[in-house]
Formats: sequence, structure tokens, C-alpha cells
Amino acid sequence: MIARLWKSLKNHRFGLWEMRTAWLDARFGGYCGGRVATRFRHMGASDVHNMSYRIIHQAMSGLVVEPEDVLVDVGCGRGRVLNWWLSQGITNRVVGIELDPVVAATVKVRLAKYGNVEVLGGDAVELTPADATICFLFNPFDDAVLQRWHDAVLSRSTAPHLSVIYINPRHVTVFEKAARWTIDFIPRDVATFFDIAVMKLRNE
Repeated sequence: MIARLWKSLKNHRFGLWEMRTAWLDARFGGYCGGRVATRFRHMGASDVHNMSYRIIHQAMSGLVVEPEDVLVDVGCGRGRVLNWWLSQGITNRVVGIELDPVVAATVKVRLAKYGNVEVLGGDAVELTPADATICFLFNPFDDAVLQRWHDAVLSRSTAPHLSVIYINPRHVTVFEKAARWTIDFIPRDVATFFDIAVMKLRNE
């Protein structure tokens, strides 16, 4: 009975993961949820929105972070992915990119004490570093901008390998058409509402 109750609580949408989300937000400086309507829809940007740490955990479960990896959250919003990486003890270079300068500035101040974290305000097409090896996207922009980001990243990449984690991959055809990626989909968790695609760039 206790085992069944414990399993139910862990799997329930409002169970242990929601409590963990609140705890991790507090640990890294305050509430990071909610949604902010974007002021940059004319630039193809999605609203600023954040997901539960459960989804981030699920998305990252298939990747091993190596010491030389550079992790980039493209459209970092209020910074929950950055929080998660820090909570896992990751000391690699971590970059968050957020188009909204007000949101970016808030995250930058909140995580200022972490020397391995850099938060940039501006266009990810221009700002994604050439040495990025793991990029995390929560559907941050429309297909046209994703195409430009994809092409720009590949054109200047100096990394020995590149993986892209794409939550709610509405425009995954950008990667499919390029024919340069191995694409795997992670099955939805019982409390996960988004598909997750994990792309790995094939060496040519």
C-alpha cells in the first residue's frame, strides 16, 4: 500500500516533482515559473515561459555531460534550465541566451555568484557560442528563426560534437531537412505534456 502510494505521488503532476520545483527555485534565488507575453513576436519569438524541472530532467537523461562540454540554453527565460544544470553539480561553462533584455538582466543578477554561468541578452542566432556542444531549446522561436539559428550555428561551430535538446519540437523538420542529424524522440512521461527530440550532429 505504501509503495503504491509513493509511486502515485512521484508520478502525479502535482506530486513530489512540483515540490522539488518550488525548492529548486528557492535554492537558486526565487520563483522562476510563470509566463510573460513576448514583446518580440514580430521577430519570431515565443512567449517567455518555463517548464517543470521534471521535464528538464527527462530531457537530459539520455546525455552524458563531459568535462569539456559547453552547455547553452537558447531562450533561457527565467533560467530554470540553468538552475537544473547547477543543481546537478555541473561546473562546465554554461550560457543562457534570452532575447528579452529585462528577463535576461534579472537572471544574470540572480545567478551572478556562479562563475561558470554567463547570461546574454539578445539574438541567439548571433550569440550562440561557436564552441557550444549541448544546446537546449524549449521551442523559443518560429520555424524561420529556427532555420536561421540552425544554419548560423553549423556555419561557425568549432565544437568536436554537437547535441540539441528540443522540447515541444514543432519545427523539427528544420533538422530533418538538413539530413545531418541523428534524431531520437523521448517517450512522454506520465506527467510530461511535451514531446522531446534529441538531435546529434553526425560527423561528415
